[in-house]
Amino acid sequence: MPQNADRQYTQMFAADGTVLLHPDRPQAKYRPLRAVRNFQILVRDKEDTAAVFRIFESLPSKDLLPRVAALALSERGAYLRQTEPCLPEILDDHAALRRTPKGSLAHAYCDFMEAEGLTAAGLVAESDRAGRPRFPDLVEWYINRSRDTHDMFHVLTGYGRDALGEQCVLLFTHGQAPSQGHLLIGYAGAANIKKMVKRTKAPVFGAVREAHRIGKGAPPLIDQPIRQLLERPLEDVRAALRIPHPVLYRECHRVWQAEGIDPYDLLSNRDAAEQPELARRVRIDVVPYTDLPLVAPERKTSGFRPLKVLHHFGKLVENKEDTEQVFHIIEATKGRKSHALARSFVTSPDGRRMLAEAVDIPAMLDDHGRWADCGPQTVAAHYIAFMQREGLSAAGLVAESHRWAPPESLPQDQTQWYFDRLRDTHDLFHVLTGYGRDALGEVSLLGFTYEQNHNTGILFIAYAGARQIKKVSGTKAPIFAAIKEGRRLGRAAAKISHQDIAALMHEDIGEARARLGIGRPEVYRQCLTILESEGTMRDALTLGGAGAQAA
Repeated sequence: MPQNADRQYTQMFAADGTVLLHPDRPQAKYRPLRAVRNFQILVRDKEDTAAVFRIFESLPSKDLLPRVAALALSERGAYLRQTEPCLPEILDDHAALRRTPKGSLAHAYCDFMEAEGLTAAGLVAESDRAGRPRFPDLVEWYINRSRDTHDMFHVLTGYGRDALGEQCVLLFTHGQAPSQGHLLIGYAGAANIKKMVKRTKAPVFGAVREAHRIGKGAPPLIDQPIRQLLERPLEDVRAALRIPHPVLYRECHRVWQAEGIDPYDLLSNRDAAEQPELARRVRIDVVPYTDLPLVAPERKTSGFRPLKVLHHFGKLVENKEDTEQVFHIIEATKGRKSHALARSFVTSPDGRRMLAEAVDIPAMLDDHGRWADCGPQTVAAHYIAFMQREGLSAAGLVAESHRWAPPESLPQDQTQWYFDRLRDTHDLFHVLTGYGRDALGEVSLLGFTYEQNHNTGILFIAYAGARQIKKVSGTKAPIFAAIKEGRRLGRAAAKISHQDIAALMHEDIGEARARLGIGRPEVYRQCLTILESEGTMRDALTLGGAGAQAA
């Protein structure tokens, strides 16, 4: 039964007496695990359209009923219901459609459907396989009309039925009528394509973002009189609906042709061993980041907890590689400033775009093969060299963070997405700034990082660590000046975690540093020289005493 919030729609009727929401229609349930299972099915067989419908049903849109009411109860909606009561009958009558002038949308539609061996009735049959009960209400009419116009989206947009074309149509559709199902399949499917062709230069994510943007800019196709559109020239319809040619999608096909890649072979079951991996890459709650709250109700802004800070800093002094202690300290000191910074970025245009893209940064950074074609002076090449030399991985840092806070215990909100982004870009900070993983390099980098994200715990570790280094080594090197320099450099630089990381990796590292305004850590290097002259080598520089673990 509909919830109280939706009950008002059971009292709304079209002019012919059709209720908007039938009182017997069950409330749509949010079932993310069912969505994951069916996405796995879809990955194995992209032709299993029933799995698509089950995903949509498992991730219902909270805006569906207002959209149905806006169209179905309008004069336009009444006209469409009267003149186009059953679109499949219209669309499958190819003999009638072929009587329209050459170059019409109707001819293009028939050409597409016949070439692909498709029918509108076939899509109806696939949706019926999902087992969705039917009700005599306007919601049913709206859902059916959305389904029946799907293949026309292909024709109007120019996106084919290859794997990327299908993802682009889904993102175009999301731009027209937002739904978590479209967003999940579209972006997760694009991510899987990138995974399958790791070294391709094709702008896959650029193509789906372009589709999303085009969908947002076009008037909803569901609102249009389909009969009338079919009779008009295809290019006139595209112009009227503000649907340009898909430049980046075509560029992907051009690049793949040059690379010897068949776009119709992507997202198929060519390597079943990869499927569990893909399933793990989908967020456990399957909720697109853009649909999460900015701040979850259960999120608390912790005050400064000095005893906890001191306890965990003591453990960090004993073993500076015990990264878990850093996360404890940061969490014990995370205050309003950090949350304000998260809110500012998440609500910015770049932040909204990156939220929607939902890039798995650790997976991307750890996929070293992806960057194989990057030159020796790129950020990617320097990053890979650094990580291999230090025996590190981005996934390893994630695992360390989960030791103190399992992901299921964390608030599910956009703020957490931002905090995770700060964590996931940490080692890029090393590469771009030139600070090493010796104890002084780490604490100097923390000074830089503090000015980037304003967490007082980071600043505490930086100065407490500097004090410890000074105490243990007895050096005359200006250790505290190195921290101040790190802060000055971090304050002057653009925020690294706010960058498009994939694009950044392809940049020349010198040019990237110049663009971001990252200066050279001269005082840090001076300190290392002095320490070496005093007999303390860089690799032996630790927070602890003699015999402590080396960097």
